[in-house]
Amino acid sequence: ADPAWSADGRWLAYTFPDTAQTTAIRVAEVDTGRTWAVTRPVLRDRRPAFDPNGRYLYFIGQRDFDPVPDELAFDLGFSLGSRPYAVTLKATEPAPFVPVIEPLETASAKVDSAAETVPPVPVEIDFDGIERRIVAFPVPEGRYERIAGLAEKVLFTSYPVVGTRDTD
Repeated sequence: ADPAWSADGRWLAYTFPDTAQTTAIRVAEVDTGRTWAVTRPVLRDRRPAFDPNGRYLYFIGQRDFDPVPDELAFDLGFSLGSRPYAVTLKATEPAPFVPVIEPLETASAKVDSAAETVPPVPVEIDFDGIERRIVAFPVPEGRYERIAGLAEKVLFTSYPVVGTRDTD
């Protein structure tokens, strides 16, 4: 229902109903039709999106269980429940959100060359141990809907928790 193509058109990532209660992210190699599991879901992993530079596959996952107290029913619920995640496609790729220290001239050269149009990089994926390379975005648990990868950036949408009377 929400497939995503890699920039080189070689791979298709999609949400797969793993069980009656869970959905996982899978990747298909277009030329061969072979498929691989990328995630082992806790509940629902969905909305895959490739990084255009071929380094990451992003998705929205329900993997945290942080109950929220209900002050009327005196019970707990899971009204937030999701977060964006990234998985490195190559085993040698450093995990995202870890700062890398670079000399100033290298950083400025990268900015200048980013404006040039270049063909898509061939996307290579190391599937061995890929489910262990999943990293949560450093954002609070919430209600996240969509995610998209841009060059050196990620966009995602979230929406607030509202009551049924607040939806009109």
